[in-house]
Amino acid sequence: MKRPNPTIRRLSTSSTRFPACHLTPEDEAQYMALSQRLLGRAIAECETTLIDMDSHWKYVRTIPVATSSLKVYKSTHHPSTAFGGAAAQVMATGIVSGTMDDIMTCLSADNSFAFRMNSALLMPKEHLDCEVLHTIVPLPTSSPTSSSTSDKFRFLGLKWGATKWPSASKHRDLCYLESTGVTRTSDAQGHVMEYGYCLMESIDLPAICPPLDQFSIKRVKVSLRHVFRTLPIGCTLVMSHCSIDLGSHASPSTMWMPPDLTTFPHLVSIAAAAEVATAIRLSNALLLRHPTTADNSTTWNVPEFLRKFPRECALCHHKSDRLQKHRVVNLLGSTGIKIVAQFFCHACATPPATPPATSPSSATSPPSPLGPVIRPRPAPTMPLAPFSEMQSRAAKRHITQETFNECVRENMEEFDMIEEDAIADAVTQFESQGVDLSTIVKALDVVHPVLAALKVIEADESDDETCLHVQLVALQDQFKDAVGSSGAKELAGQINGPTILLQRLPAVQDVATRILLLSTLQSMVRCRSQIFLEGQSNDRYTQTAAFSSLKCICAKNEVNKKRLTSHGIIARLVVLFRDRSMVPEGGTKDIADVIRVLTLHDDTTSMFSQTHDIVKLFVEHGVIDAVLPYLRGVSSDPDTLSSWLAVVKQLAITEDTCRKLVAAGILDLLPTFQQHAHHPTEVYLQTLGCATIAAICLRSPANCDRVVQMHAHRAIGLAMVGFPDNVALLRQASLAIRNMVVRNEQLRPIVLEDVERQLRAALPLRGCGDEAYAALRDLGADVPLASIGRSQSANFNPVMVSSNQLVEAIQDNATAPFGEFD
Repeated sequence: MKRPNPTIRRLSTSSTRFPACHLTPEDEAQYMALSQRLLGRAIAECETTLIDMDSHWKYVRTIPVATSSLKVYKSTHHPSTAFGGAAAQVMATGIVSGTMDDIMTCLSADNSFAFRMNSALLMPKEHLDCEVLHTIVPLPTSSPTSSSTSDKFRFLGLKWGATKWPSASKHRDLCYLESTGVTRTSDAQGHVMEYGYCLMESIDLPAICPPLDQFSIKRVKVSLRHVFRTLPIGCTLVMSHCSIDLGSHASPSTMWMPPDLTTFPHLVSIAAAAEVATAIRLSNALLLRHPTTADNSTTWNVPEFLRKFPRECALCHHKSDRLQKHRVVNLLGSTGIKIVAQFFCHACATPPATPPATSPSSATSPPSPLGPVIRPRPAPTMPLAPFSEMQSRAAKRHITQETFNECVRENMEEFDMIEEDAIADAVTQFESQGVDLSTIVKALDVVHPVLAALKVIEADESDDETCLHVQLVALQDQFKDAVGSSGAKELAGQINGPTILLQRLPAVQDVATRILLLSTLQSMVRCRSQIFLEGQSNDRYTQTAAFSSLKCICAKNEVNKKRLTSHGIIARLVVLFRDRSMVPEGGTKDIADVIRVLTLHDDTTSMFSQTHDIVKLFVEHGVIDAVLPYLRGVSSDPDTLSSWLAVVKQLAITEDTCRKLVAAGILDLLPTFQQHAHHPTEVYLQTLGCATIAAICLRSPANCDRVVQMHAHRAIGLAMVGFPDNVALLRQASLAIRNMVVRNEQLRPIVLEDVERQLRAALPLRGCGDEAYAALRDLGADVPLASIGRSQSANFNPVMVSSNQLVEAIQDNATAPFGEFD
């Protein structure tokens, strides 16, 4: 048997400053349960932050590191709930260069030497010392029998670390539980995505790791939760939540937001993950290539300007004058390390494109201090919910009815169970594995009503539509069921239910049956994707049902929008609108709703939007010339008017379209917009009217002059008076006022007289205060300064309070340099 490398053996058993930590199985089980609770808390925090960041967080600063940066936010909650409760004090998020494996490589360490290497590279100025106190779940090692690839960075253990904080009088140390890992889960569309996490939670171990106050090191309590997700562009999205308790002797204001809290090294150092991962890989390679070489000197390398050219690669010794400079770890003495800069050729510095496959022979090679570069993964930990799925529960897997029935029959045949016991056992087994059984019938001889109805519809080829009507009613009953509606829709999607209904649609002649079929399709396709609707009918009610289905199909789905536009839906909508607008009884609101959905960029899962191309196609088909004359006659119908104003707002997204709107007479409609008084309670109509005026006035001084001549600013002021607490209306009104006066200084006194009071009232409101402040500034008004109250403690979230006294105090105390010698 090959003897282990002496250097590797020495590093893996490096000395410790604390006594050995021995945990009972009960203690380890408690720590494992705590790590699962922390993972669930991290999931909930990420979902809450993504749903409504503005109401929970206030931006503080941006931390740039190389090609990456993290934005740091502070919590808007009360300090009493910051630590130990449901709220975190600080949140950091950003896109970091490098893959998720790079980040996890920087954070994963199950021995003290690897822990010190990672910390020294991640925090070169702040790191003092660190140790792994106890390992509960070690990092997996290479094994020929390992076949699972779900979590190669799984680690759970107790650690200690000491760091220097910027602007801190004393050094700080932490004693904490750390849990790292990677997990895979599926989103709502069934796409498999991978997430990483690193959780740190302070614990008390007075017998093993007591406080080090005698060494002027202050113990702090930290709860830090990192979550990572790889993006399609090759970078990684990072979201971290952190709570920090500086100790019982800290004042309440210092506990809430001390000056150095947002520079917590463990929180912000992750931005340099790509560079550190390269440094770790090169350091491991150097230690394996030169295991007995230790640097016992106390001086740094020769300065670069004294080096002789060409340089030599530290790994392959290739000489070249085009080498890359990287930080690596060198051994210092018996157990110490230090960071040095060495040069490497491009071949050595570039990571392999594909990881090498593990083989039985690789298990006999001595492991590196950080473990092998490629680790097989054991069973996954608790699944993380995807960021795109705004739900509190994690995504579940699904099985077919045949799989469930086969499992039940296996229980009955091999274990001699009766049918009821076999079904109960199958349900228990599948639910324990996270399988969603809402689409499964818990019986062998019973067929799901959705499956039975769709099979009958697919097999029916007769002209009699009575059977079709009965089956559609049965489907509607299943989709309206409050308990099983989601499972019924999921099952219909699995067996191509929308396609079956669409294939039957052209042959349906009865109007009532056709409307029922379209309504059933609308209920079926909610939350479904990538289906296309075809069919022709001149009946108005049938068309209305079809438009409702179109809205559900296209909402938040760029693929369906592209398919519809490529099949000529735009020309059909314009022609149908022209036909309906000629008839007094013809309603056009449903057409406007479909056009608005098609021109709205609402698919957050798509990297590219077809909005501009779709708007361009609508303009080319003459929708502007058709809509503007129609708007002059619908001012008495607030619902229809608001829908078409929303369409006009969506069309006015380019300067070329705005010019065409003006040429078609959009400014002549301002008297119609001024008729807000006809609908004083229609806040949605008022908001869209202000938004349309803002779009018309954007970067067009001539339009602004004409708008003010028609007293549009007065109509906006009246709308703001009517709804003083509606944030959406106040925001659109502020933007319209800004666009009016920003390039037309002569209009500022006229507009200011009618809207100043309303804008000042909107300043304290969250969501429109910035727009109101900018509007007052562009109007030339005396805008109050944002200041920090003198009687209050320092706070990075200044309130909007009038502070003319501050300006006067500055002016009275300001003196020129050396003014006393004049």
